Amino acid sequence: ETETFSICSTVEGFRKSLHKQFPHEKDRRAIDAYIEECNKATRSSVGGIWPKLAPRWLVLLLYKMVPVRVWNFLTLDYFVHSRETLTETLNRLTDNDKLKTVLAYNFMDYGTIPKETSSTVHTLCSDHFRLGASYPIHGGSEIPYRIVPTIQASGGVALTQARVREIVISNSGAASGVIMEKDGYMINAPLVISDAGVYNTFEKLLRVPSTEGNENGIQQDVITKVQKRYLCHTGGSPAVSGFQVFIGLQGSASSLGLDQEQRQYWLFTPTGTEKKNFTTIDDEMETMWRNGVEGIEQNGVSVIFGSFPSVKDPQWDNKY
Repeated sequence: ETETFSICSTVEGFRKSLHKQFPHEKDRRAIDAYIEECNKATRSSVGGIWPKLAPRWLVLLLYKMVPVRVWNFLTLDYFVHSRETLTETLNRLTDNDKLKTVLAYNFMDYGTIPKETSSTVHTLCSDHFRLGASYPIHGGSEIPYRIVPTIQASGGVALTQARVREIVISNSGAASGVIMEKDGYMINAPLVISDAGVYNTFEKLLRVPSTEGNENGIQQDVITKVQKRYLCHTGGSPAVSGFQVFIGLQGSASSLGLDQEQRQYWLFTPTGTEKKNFTTIDDEMETMWRNGVEGIEQNGVSVIFGSFPSVKDPQWDNKY
């Protein structure tokens, strides 16, 4: 049996749509409490940002010298809220597993299952979509079309299909450029920004040289410190990976019967042996990982995200 739950944008739209689908008073109180958790995360987010922008010596001084309650006050309790996982938050708010799944529906946006992610991360993400997401008019190609000229006007170059093999580390321990995968060409740069993710950056792109020689010793020491910090925070395991499939359909959104109001879909399918029983996202994802590729071939995928640019782009029909 298929059940459909609608998530609406705007704060009141979000609240009213969920109240309608979960009419019991106990569930409504849980929904209202979750919305307050989102508001709390938004208010406290500044407390997690300013320590990253302030001088490091000042942050370390305050962290080590002031009492805990003062530090929590200065950071708006951001780090207090961040310690609780999403599963712990949802278990505190409700015992309705279906409601928990609906409230945690977009966990794949950041790729970590509820019991392993900070509740603050999820509620901030949820609050972002609750206020209404955006889509570029004329489609995603507009992003590079608009950005690349600005990069070029500033003396920069935008390269495509240019995979990086390694981030170059100078003798001082700072990133000084990248080495390309195809031809080994090195591009020097005063600043290197990696968006390959924490795991790929520290485990794949940063090479730990041999300990022979003073220069390599310095280099290795810096990288080892960074990797230890990374391992401390993540346990050394990457986040959940997914893959995208693009399907071209002939016809307009209306002719294909696509709902103009339902712009994206999250599909959750039980894949375990007892498919008739409702299970939590944590249980489903762990079951899918435990069963491996063979289990996916036999039982299918637990989570699928579907979206239609033709529905989200107001100029689609004019363009195509």
